[in-house]
Amino acid sequence: MEFLNSRGRSYQRRTLLTPTTNDFKDIFNFIYQHLDPNYTLPPRFEEEIPKILKNLHCPLQITKSSFVTVGGDLKSYYGDFPWNDYCFHVRNPSRCAECITEVIISGTEAYIPHFLLT
Repeated sequence: MEFLNSRGRSYQRRTLLTPTTNDFKDIFNFIYQHLDPNYTLPPRFEEEIPKILKNLHCPLQITKSSFVTVGGDLKSYYGDFPWNDYCFHVRNPSRCAECITEVIISGTEAYIPHFLLT
């Protein structure tokens, strides 16, 4: 929340705890644009996110159905995570990408049931 707010993206805590699909797309797109400033998620983002994670060398292969079935807890985890302190304090894009991948992995391992991961 601090990272988003410090960069002009003001969301109410409630929105971050239980974001709508549009809120989630907006937040993910905004965070990912710190790696690729020209990037915009396509309308079928649930198909694109697994590709993005693969390109970031995320060791988990996550299916699009994993994101469709994600509950509020994972959204809260990502919404409450101190992105600024953990990922974006470094100026090296490669290290920043590694930090983002670590956060994504830790969240998926904690909140997505293993049978959803391929």
